[in-house]
Amino acid sequence: MHGHRYTVTLTVRSNSTSDVLVDYHDMHAGLRDILMRYDHRSLNDVMKKATTCENLAREIMVHAQKLWASVSCVEVQEQSNTGCRVLRDHE
Repeated sequence: MHGHRYTVTLTVRSNSTSDVLVDYHDMHAGLRDILMRYDHRSLNDVMKKATTCENLAREIMVHAQKLWASVSCVEVQEQSNTGCRVLRDHE
């Protein structure tokens, strides 16, 4: 068994001209809560699908969209040159 260190980036998007889509403090707290499901745990025990970077990004997208409708992209990187980006279905 071995571990990975991932970097997760959420992107929010809107067609509106409102000043704030998501408060960054709220987003950081919410993302921290989402990531606690996976942090320092065997992904095989947590995820129902194969433990790929793509599936991890998809799961995070599902949880994030429950908190913020404006989430349009979740990017998960294993290293600076490897990772994936999952876009919202209608992007």
